[in-house]
Order: sequence, then structure tokens, then C-alpha cells
Amino acid sequence: MTGYPYLEVALRESLAHDLPRIALLASLVVAIALRTMLGKMLDVAIALSTIVVEIAAVAVLMRVFHVRWHVYDALVLPVLVGVTIDESMFLLHAARQAERDGKTGNAVVLRALVEQGPLVVATALTTTAGFAALLFCRFDGLFDLGAVGVLGVLLGLVA
Repeated sequence: MTGYPYLEVALRESLAHDLPRIALLASLVVAIALRTMLGKMLDVAIALSTIVVEIAAVAVLMRVFHVRWHVYDALVLPVLVGVTIDESMFLLHAARQAERDGKTGNAVVLRALVEQGPLVVATALTTTAGFAALLFCRFDGLFDLGAVGVLGVLLGLVA
């Protein structure tokens, strides 16, 4: 009556019931925090759109590369959202600072990328390396978690 098979069934049932509500609440909290920190609704929309693009691309590439959706992948989703939001916020904050300093147009984007780009890339690559280590696990759940993590962090960086 115990063990991984029973845990997986219980976890699947719990996630099916709770995950949509948790995702909605987390999205609301993230949107409020972004609005507070970034100040502009356009910036909030940009940051949230990176998450939508990232998660959609992960779903597509999971199908393309035949990566199974495993119940343990639910554990990696908050990490993907967190890393991508951080990356977006750093870049948007640097862009707004460039605007305050009188930059316009492409100069705003260039300055944000020069100032924060290397840090954002380093964060994404080190997180990717951590998830990539899970690709050597023999337990399917951890392997799949690593595959989804690698795809998600890299796609979040691109988004």
C-alpha cells in the first residue's frame, strides 16, 4: 500500500485538482509583484508574455523530442517561472534606467543587454547545467524533470 506507484497516483490526483488553482493564484501574485516593482503595465505584460512563450515552447518541444510529461515535472514549473521572471525583470529594469538616462529606441535595448545580458545568460546556463545533471539519472521521473528543466530554462532565456 506504499511506494512510488501509490505516491504517483496520489500526486497526479492532487495536481489535477490543485495545480490550476495554484497556477491562477501564483499568476495573480506574480502580476501584482511585477506591477509593484516595474511600475508599467506594458512591462508587466512583457514579463508575463515571456512565461507564456516559454511554457508553450516547452510543451511543443516536449512533443517534438518525445519527452514524456511526468508528474514530477510539476516540481520544475515554479523554477522555470521564477528564473524567467527574474531574467525579464533585470532586463526591463535596466531598460527603464536607460530611458531615465535619456536613451531612446535601440539604445535602450542595447544598454539593457550590455548591462544585464551576461548576468542573465550566466544564470540561465548555470541553472541549465544543474538540470542537465539530472539527465544521468536512471529514475524516469528525475530524468524527465531534468529534460523539462533544460528545455524550459533555455527557452525562457530565448523568450
